Amino acid sequence: MFAAVILSLAAAMAQGDDASIHDAASLVALMEALLQPVEDFRCEFEGRRSYGGVLAEEEQKHKRANQDGLAETFGGLYIWRRGGDVYLNNFQKSVASNEITRVDLAVRSRDRKVESYRRVNDRAVGGGEIRSFDDPNARSYGAIGAVFLLEKLKEFAENNAYESTIADDQLDGLKYKVLNVYLKLKHKPNALVHRFWVDIHKSGHVVRAEDYIAGKLSGVSEFQLKRFTVKSSEVWMPVAGELKGYVGLVDRKPVWYDEPTSIQNIYIINGTLAFNQHPGPQTFTLKYRPGTPISDHIRKLSYQYGQQKLPDNPSTRETEKMLVEQVRQANEQNRTLVAAPIEGWEWQRWAVGVMCLLVVVSCYLLWAQRRSG
Repeated sequence: MFAAVILSLAAAMAQGDDASIHDAASLVALMEALLQPVEDFRCEFEGRRSYGGVLAEEEQKHKRANQDGLAETFGGLYIWRRGGDVYLNNFQKSVASNEITRVDLAVRSRDRKVESYRRVNDRAVGGGEIRSFDDPNARSYGAIGAVFLLEKLKEFAENNAYESTIADDQLDGLKYKVLNVYLKLKHKPNALVHRFWVDIHKSGHVVRAEDYIAGKLSGVSEFQLKRFTVKSSEVWMPVAGELKGYVGLVDRKPVWYDEPTSIQNIYIINGTLAFNQHPGPQTFTLKYRPGTPISDHIRKLSYQYGQQKLPDNPSTRETEKMLVEQVRQANEQNRTLVAAPIEGWEWQRWAVGVMCLLVVVSCYLLWAQRRSG
């Protein structure tokens, strides 16, 4: 009964009775109501990130992109559950270094916690953290989270650092609700940072977004929607997005360009979008195991990542060279400290000598162990 009331309210709003939509919170409530048939969804995604224009030349110079400006390809699994729970498993392959980084993100709205873990395939260990659900940018979903923007708009609705207004606009003759997001600033007018065009006739999804820096347009994103049938209802979902940036840094200051300086393309792989699978609580933890990917590209990234490539142990000659250098540095340090004409430093001089001896012994033991291994 409650669901029926929500859907009736959403339908009335979609038909033009939208006087109550006046800020981010009321718009998010409408978006959630329009998406009522979707209790959860999962999908596999792929994408690529490239540099353009002058920024491409700079990144190529520093070998952070190839000749076409391509910097990174990525792909993985994304799971969302109504209420804000998210699981992300993403493999990011650097074109320049050929390194693959695995990123896992688990968002649990009930616990108000965000767990994340990141590791490069040639590192023995990675880095993880647990952050509060309310920390700024803690829910950095990335990937399909940059296309499915309901949770992002929730952040603006819940964060007191922002305020918002609603306007009406048309694109290609179609009507949209536009959410304008401002950053609250002391002693000066609030600054526009984002604009979102929401199609309330197609399940309340964002079809266009704009980013602003210092009041100037810095990025434009456009999203493609596709129709699905869920619980005998028509539901639209975003299936692809193109995110373009128009800003580069010169002497650590933003510079605006007419042509894109960065382009990111993201899309859901056909046949992988599944609704209402009812994932359990264990899914939204870093312990969750995604299983074998459907996509050949993601399966390949996962396999390559699994072939862990740790740095080779140094050769005997390299170890001996390292030992000699360590002894030289220890002796040099000892001479420098002992030469200091400070009264009462006899015990410090003795301690420095002992420390240098320990360094030499440690280096020798390391060399002997690796030589025997």
